[in-house]
Amino acid sequence: MKTILKSLAAIVAVGAIAGGATFAYFSDEETITGNSFTAGTVDLKIDSNPDSTIQWWHDGFANTHGITNLAPGDTDSQIIDIKNVGSIDSEVTFDMNRTSNWSDLAGALEFHVYFDAKNDGGWDDTNLHGTVDEFTQAYNLGLIESETGIASVKIEWTLPASTGNDAQGDNVTIDALFGLMQEK
Repeated sequence: MKTILKSLAAIVAVGAIAGGATFAYFSDEETITGNSFTAGTVDLKIDSNPDSTIQWWHDGFANTHGITNLAPGDTDSQIIDIKNVGSIDSEVTFDMNRTSNWSDLAGALEFHVYFDAKNDGGWDDTNLHGTVDEFTQAYNLGLIESETGIASVKIEWTLPASTGNDAQGDNVTIDALFGLMQEK
């Protein structure tokens, strides 16, 4: 009986080895190569040409034109075209920094900023207004599209009729700062 059990165990062992050797799952692998990732860009250009029919795009420029002989009640405006040459739609920011000493003129001269996201004459009131000294941070104006997006910013300035004699002969110098911030 022992011999039969040993023979049976040997048969089962040989069968298990033979069965395991012939038992398999199908499999296959394929590879996608060359996966590449590139970061987008945010890049702003400013039009330095005051002629609205011709645009000269720059990273920035020094304004050589000043406004002189301001009198109480004077008002005017300037339109600045900006372009997003980057690859990401971005928010336009605007700030003014006074680069001269404080003066009564800086405390009186008022600005109102409008934004035209499509450069098509559709001005949006940004509710951004105040004196030079009240501009203390960068403000979001609106979205500008990537690569081909051109927008316009209109800055109206006024020396209020109520401006007193303390502003006579004063001077104020400012830098207008435009920026782009990736759309969230």
